Amino acid sequence: MGIFSRSSTKSVEYHIQVNLLGNSGTGKSSLLMSYMKGHYVPVETPTIHEQHKLLVRYGKWHLALLINDSSGMPLNHCVRRYNYKYADVFIVCYAVDNPDSFNDIPKARQWLES
Repeated sequence: MGIFSRSSTKSVEYHIQVNLLGNSGTGKSSLLMSYMKGHYVPVETPTIHEQHKLLVRYGKWHLALLINDSSGMPLNHCVRRYNYKYADVFIVCYAVDNPDSFNDIPKARQWLES
C-alpha cells in the first residue's frame, strides 16, 4: 500500500476520479483488484466497464477514489470518453510481455483527445 492506508471514515475531504488507460489484455483489472484486495488477484474475464469506490487515507487527508476500469477495445470508446472528461488522474498501463502494448503508450494522448 505504500503511503496510502484504508480509511473507514465518513469525513472525506477530497474526491478523486482515476482512470486506467491501456490496451485490452494489459492487466488493468488485475492491477486494480490487486490494489483493492492487497494481494495479486488474477482477472481472466474481459472487462467492459467497472467503477470502484475506495476510501483511503493519505497523510492527514481522507480521500474517496472513484476508479474507472474500462476495456481497451474500440467498442467501448463512448464510455471511456465520458469518463476521461471528468478524470483527475490517469494511470497508463501496459503488459511487460506485450511490446505492442508498450509501443501504444504514445497513443494515450489520442485516446484522451478523441
